[in-house]
Amino acid sequence: MSWDLVVIGEILVELSSPVALRDSTHFALSFSGDALNAAAGAAAAGASVGILTKVGDDEFGAAITEYVAHLGVDTSLIAVASAPNGLYLTGADPGGRRDFIYSRRGSAASLLRPQDVTTSVIDSARSLLVSGITQAISPSAAAAALRGARLMRERGGIVVYDPNYRPKLTTPAAAAGAFADIAPLASVVTPSWPHDATALFGAAQPRAAAEATLKAGASAAVITLGDSGVILADGTHITHYPAYPAPAVVDATGCGDILAGTLTARLVLGDDLDLAVRLGMTAAAEAVGHRGGTTHLATPAETWRYLEHHVEES
Repeated sequence: MSWDLVVIGEILVELSSPVALRDSTHFALSFSGDALNAAAGAAAAGASVGILTKVGDDEFGAAITEYVAHLGVDTSLIAVASAPNGLYLTGADPGGRRDFIYSRRGSAASLLRPQDVTTSVIDSARSLLVSGITQAISPSAAAAALRGARLMRERGGIVVYDPNYRPKLTTPAAAAGAFADIAPLASVVTPSWPHDATALFGAAQPRAAAEATLKAGASAAVITLGDSGVILADGTHITHYPAYPAPAVVDATGCGDILAGTLTARLVLGDDLDLAVRLGMTAAAEAVGHRGGTTHLATPAETWRYLEHHVEES
């Protein structure tokens, strides 16, 4: 088996409510997590994708594997562990934002080890996507992510890294250390501003975040700015891409993951970085109009139509 892209990370059980968690009595079951969102986005963008993770040996673990396959992602790299699956509950607060409660300590995916990232897996892939969340769920998972990035870099493949800083999982100092380990191995790093950039670099401006990312050793920086667009820095130029207007705004959860997954897919399929960024932005804009990170995944034809329409209007 071979893949255009392998994603290393955790898949979470999601229980969601349309109201604030403290008032919730009914929850809908789904599955999410940054690794799943990114893998699904990459598969929708046309890449062959495998996800390297561990799931619990229970009904949820089986359901996760079925859902991954439903999204068009290969499940052969999913191992079963005698541990619970990570879980989170999410609800809407009175202001319309979402609140989260996580239960993931000791999760199956946190048992990922460097030994799970074999040379045969990396040799069978053309690119790798990892995140700061994978690094934060356990020291062994962090070591697995780092090993994957080193092996992929050594074989000349593409490494994309999304810092995805989460204060409930790690501290700014620990996240900055994890970033420093992996950034020099990365073809592209996709920090968000101000969230990731403030925690990792104390960067008060997006361009400062881009410069700090390159200084850390990354070949290129894609700084995501929410509804202000994206900044791309490749060591030669710094380019600002205004945001593409979303057809509707329902839920921004997972949009950064979709962007990272789509960008990686398009790079490995032969697009240049400029086009890969713009297609990633369009896929993220499409995803904003639907609740959940994998509810609607734009096809290549949809992202192209959306991009061409935007270019014609601008």
